[in-house]
Amino acid sequence: EAGDIALYARAGDVVTEVDRVHGFADAAEALFSPDGSTLLVSQVEPNTVAVFDVENGTLAPGNPAAITGIGLAEQMDVVARGATAGLVVVASTDVDGTANVHLLQVGQTPGAAADLGRVALGTASTDIPTAIALQP
Repeated sequence: EAGDIALYARAGDVVTEVDRVHGFADAAEALFSPDGSTLLVSQVEPNTVAVFDVENGTLAPGNPAAITGIGLAEQMDVVARGATAGLVVVASTDVDGTANVHLLQVGQTPGAAADLGRVALGTASTDIPTAIALQP
């Protein structure tokens, strides 16, 4: 349903819904931490990335934590391996028009993400990031 985040499990060729939460009308993208214990969901208009603990195979009660102040949070990518595994980059545009990438770190604690701040890209409309990808 619109505004829902659903968690699915796969066993062989069978995919089953295991949990669902409501109230995320502006969710844009979801990704897991490299160890699979944390789920991040970007939300454009609340300027937020929701952080879920999924270590036990559910969207745990009390979830999600939220990292706020990530302007127009939409596209994300995560480093999956190597020395910087768990580094998440979120394309962002602040209310003052500054385009940036916001840096998060996942993987140290299930359901938690550290806010590492942002890297400004400029104030021109051509500086606004849309799609984002990290080379491993």
